[in-house]
Amino acid sequence: MESPRPDEALWFTGQLSNSIGRMTIPTPYVSISPSIGSEGISVSVSGVGFTPGDRVTFTYKTGLAKPKKVVICSGVTQSDGTATCQGDIPAGAGAGAAGLHAVLAMSGSSQKRTTSYFTLT
Repeated sequence: MESPRPDEALWFTGQLSNSIGRMTIPTPYVSISPSIGSEGISVSVSGVGFTPGDRVTFTYKTGLAKPKKVVICSGVTQSDGTATCQGDIPAGAGAGAAGLHAVLAMSGSSQKRTTSYFTLT
């Protein structure tokens, strides 16, 4: 029989009510719309699962030696853990080669991060 594995939740007990509770911490997630397009296209980037009040920066990885990454936009996380902003995919040679490019969302103080992808045509 396999041993139970941790489920990444915080479990607690209520001494007076003789109960058990479970609290989960949301895993950050980012989406980009549209997720496919040409260089210079305007995009909307949204992240969820971040710490309220934290600044989240959304960065496009070019796949180039220089610049390796370009900030698309940044926004402050709302009370529900969401952050949204608009920006442009880099234009010209700075966009990198056609294909799949990582879009990284990273919060400032909590250092939470997650990745989505944009396909450059």
